[in-house]
Amino acid sequence: MDKIDLIYDHYKETVSLCKNAQKSRNKNFIILCILETISFLILVNCKIALEIIEKNVDKEFNMILPENNIIIETLLWIAVAYVTIRYVQEVIYIEKTYLYIKRIEKKLSSEVCKKFFDREGDDYQNDYPIVLNIIDLFYKMFIPVVFISINFARIIKEWREKNGSYLAVICDTTIFLFVIIVTLCYLLEINGRITKFLKNHFEILNLIAIKLRKLLKNI
Repeated sequence: MDKIDLIYDHYKETVSLCKNAQKSRNKNFIILCILETISFLILVNCKIALEIIEKNVDKEFNMILPENNIIIETLLWIAVAYVTIRYVQEVIYIEKTYLYIKRIEKKLSSEVCKKFFDREGDDYQNDYPIVLNIIDLFYKMFIPVVFISINFARIIKEWREKNGSYLAVICDTTIFLFVIIVTLCYLLEINGRITKFLKNHFEILNLIAIKLRKLLKNI
């Protein structure tokens, strides 16, 4: 097997892994939308939302949840946190894989002496449709902001209606803060132009980002 065959096999494998990651991302996005919809229902009508959760858990897992709204809400927070993590991991993996595929395509093109492999390169970016840019903003900006708003409203509601269960509310708040941090980091990571603008105009943010990266790298 010569050099170009090895590179091409690696290229095909990388594209296949990216496609599988896209399927997983889409699945996690749907699940996250369902969870956030339930969270929104809790804000509108808590009783109906909890009934939906109980019925679906009983149907899918054949188990009965305790008749305790506090426990169910905490389980919902855990589910939101877990799916958010999985979704963010998949999206960032896919974005990085696109860049890697682009590099492989350049290498392949140089080997055949033609600009033939250009799935993720200049050919893809050339005359990029406006509607796709709008859809991209919908996923990368609008949806995360909506989810953040729902989660903020929900945790505020919990503090107002804590009913003496401070431990549960503190637990939920801790999970909420984790979800918010992950979501905000995701927004900065996935929207490069916004991140670059903030770093250029707010030097302190750039310093915090550098120190945070070093700290997390050494943990």
